[in-house]
Amino acid sequence: MSAVARQQINLLQAELQERKTVLPATQLLAIVGIAALLAVVLSVAANWRAQAARAEVARLQSEATQREAVVTVLQTELEARSPDPALTREANRLERQLRHLRRVVELAQPQPATPLSGYLAGLGRQRQEGLWLTGITLANRGRDVELDGRTLSPDLLPAYLAALGQEPAFSGLAFGDLKLERSADEPRWLAFRIAAGCLAADKDCLTRAEARP
Repeated sequence: MSAVARQQINLLQAELQERKTVLPATQLLAIVGIAALLAVVLSVAANWRAQAARAEVARLQSEATQREAVVTVLQTELEARSPDPALTREANRLERQLRHLRRVVELAQPQPATPLSGYLAGLGRQRQEGLWLTGITLANRGRDVELDGRTLSPDLLPAYLAALGQEPAFSGLAFGDLKLERSADEPRWLAFRIAAGCLAADKDCLTRAEARP
């Protein structure tokens, strides 16, 4: 009788043991190859966009220089002769266009980008037992951030955010608008949403900014 009981316990323990999935070497090599190819494609695309941006900035700067020369000539003519209303209006119009063009050139200058890898590396280093992320939103070079996830206890969130603030990519961000909701499927888990930047005040702010002409 006791022998039968021992067999049942051994079977139950075998079923509860963690099963590890080992990928064949061919699949691992394929995954590594795809990742390397993707990195090359992204690098080529980034270089192409940078070259196109530099060419557009050079064109705008050339146009601004030409218009500035025209405005200078008109101002010289105005100073050398009696006031001409038509010439004055033309000079003012060209001056407004020149200011606008200078602003466009300023905005078209390449801006330093915050690499996504810095955020992902920071999130990866600050893993915490009993808490994990289910969604990440990054916008405006990291100034607007939203983190969605689940946790066993709301007490884990302050320590997690404090540790995240030590990461260079998240330094200086003020997280707010904390929302907690008990999961209907898994009552022991709490779903949370925490945000910084405009997303802390309005979760639809990015959508409206994209729709604004």
